[in-house]
Amino acid sequence: MEMNDRDKVIEKLEANLQEAAEKNPHSRTVLEAFGPLMIERHRLLSTLDWKGIDPSGIDRDKLKAGVPVIRQVPLFFPEDPWKEVVLPTIAAARQGFPQLHEGLDAWEACVASGAVPFHDYFHSCPPPDETLPASWDCVRDIPAGLTKLILMSAARTVLEMRSAAATVLRDAEWDKGYCPFCGSFAGIARINDKITQRWLHCLHCGRDWRFNRIRCPYCEHESPQEMNYFFLEGKTVESAFTCEECKRYLVTLYRISDLNDPDLDVAALSLIHLDLIMQQKGYQPLDPSGWLCIE
Repeated sequence: MEMNDRDKVIEKLEANLQEAAEKNPHSRTVLEAFGPLMIERHRLLSTLDWKGIDPSGIDRDKLKAGVPVIRQVPLFFPEDPWKEVVLPTIAAARQGFPQLHEGLDAWEACVASGAVPFHDYFHSCPPPDETLPASWDCVRDIPAGLTKLILMSAARTVLEMRSAAATVLRDAEWDKGYCPFCGSFAGIARINDKITQRWLHCLHCGRDWRFNRIRCPYCEHESPQEMNYFFLEGKTVESAFTCEECKRYLVTLYRISDLNDPDLDVAALSLIHLDLIMQQKGYQPLDPSGWLCIE
């Protein structure tokens, strides 16, 4: 990507963050905290040139049967230069979370020393939780939430880079509520205005895919009587899909025009108040491992 193109992408992202903060002032603090991480991710995506995945190992029949790419071919490699991603990610986190500088300093020192075996952690499948291996003594005393932030932010950058190159998925058959690339459940959805299609979005790798509108993406139950869309008063676009069978929800942008294609990562941050409301009502998010899950 040329420098001018990269600047345009980042400029658009900054405008989206600002617009979201103006429309949802209650989410301004969250957007300002995560904004630098999102901007740094876009910068890294335009400059990284890492080893790609092996497309010959991806079986279309397995995809059709619901086996995501992460369970077919490696997405992380021993030679991946993690410092190139993690150190800039930590620097961006300092901008958004200055109160966590001590933990970020400790993380930076640990990464710079080469003491963190990132490949051993990330290559496992299914993806691990934020529990650290015994060998990670240098970050053992750092709050688990900060460690989760660093690991998920870095992994998102690498997974998005490799997902973008997975051209085999462009016309592959897929009808699951979890991501065809990384296997994570959707973090947000959008419903187009004209053709009333539902598109799911993965917050772990950035991939979008189309999904049946009347089926629950989590339990795959299909009953219009047990599925609803929860709207806040006066809000006709922002909603949450709910399933009474599994008590899961999915924040959804409802009837979005093709002319106003939203940044779903920014939208997920700006609508975090919906996550809080739905979890207070007893529902759980489709993606329980995401950082937007209220604990």
